[in-house]
Amino acid sequence: MLTFGPIVDEALCVAYVAQTHARWHDGVARPEWADYWEAAHGGLTAGERRAAEILRDRMRGLGDGCRIISHAAWRPHELAHECREAFAVLKPRAEATVDSAREGLNAWRHALGANRPPWFAAMCERLDAFFGIDEDVSVRVYLLPGPPRSNCGNGDMFVERGATTLSCSGMPLDDEGLFLILLHETAHSVHQPRVLSPLVAQRLRAVARAGLDAAFDECPISAMGGDLSSVIGEYVNHSLIPFGGLRAACGLESRDEHWRLLSEAAARALHDPDADHDAQYTAWVMQGAARLLPLATEYVRDERPMDADFVDAALDAFADIHRDWRSSRR
Repeated sequence: MLTFGPIVDEALCVAYVAQTHARWHDGVARPEWADYWEAAHGGLTAGERRAAEILRDRMRGLGDGCRIISHAAWRPHELAHECREAFAVLKPRAEATVDSAREGLNAWRHALGANRPPWFAAMCERLDAFFGIDEDVSVRVYLLPGPPRSNCGNGDMFVERGATTLSCSGMPLDDEGLFLILLHETAHSVHQPRVLSPLVAQRLRAVARAGLDAAFDECPISAMGGDLSSVIGEYVNHSLIPFGGLRAACGLESRDEHWRLLSEAAARALHDPDADHDAQYTAWVMQGAARLLPLATEYVRDERPMDADFVDAALDAFADIHRDWRSSRR
């Protein structure tokens, strides 16, 4: 059974906000969040702009950038001097943002620990059962600042393995959706590396899957970081939660209209060479989840654990999307 330990780590909160101003990655250093915090606390000074540029240059790849966030929080002595100085310049601004978020962070720390929705325990059990995990697992949840009515999680990308992050300070405490996001990120941090990733690696070694890694490398989603296995992880986890097959099984309303609109947007974006980050993510990731959704719903309904057939269906979904994309480039 999953248990959660929400914590507010001051150093990580400050490092997270500081790197946001570098705008180096749309999924981690969200530009719209930087816009909000700069409007709230004043535009960057010339020195801060230079510091943000230095960080943007140094945090190039997803792996490099996430490692730098972790080091800035807990091992600053391991950072390059230029990078360490850049964080020092942005630190006072980041501390002011964290101070303004503190009340929300502490409120959510209590809510996640003691005020969970009635369906939450059942969904935890169903999630474990789908991945075939039957032992107790404790998950550290690092709570991070976020603008009003904004939330996100990055799994364990810049915290220790098996933990997760949750930006939540600006969310109202009656928002049950944040609990769904928490479980989605937990699936990435806990269930995916234990069960899904090894199975994906096994299936990719099959002769029938030859060339899929190369297909991934040539498609636009590869520029966002990660590999084919991580994209398959998104397919699977999104097909379950927050809007997938686990909802109906745990008494929540289905989101058929959400998936219909998403599929329409994905079809448009897939062949648009000027599609932005969000549109590309919809086309390559959420479309894959949408194609997997009926099977995920069936597996959850029948209490059938994920298996090789399910992973093959996810890989087939990627192959179909890639084939569709290639057809428009000929």
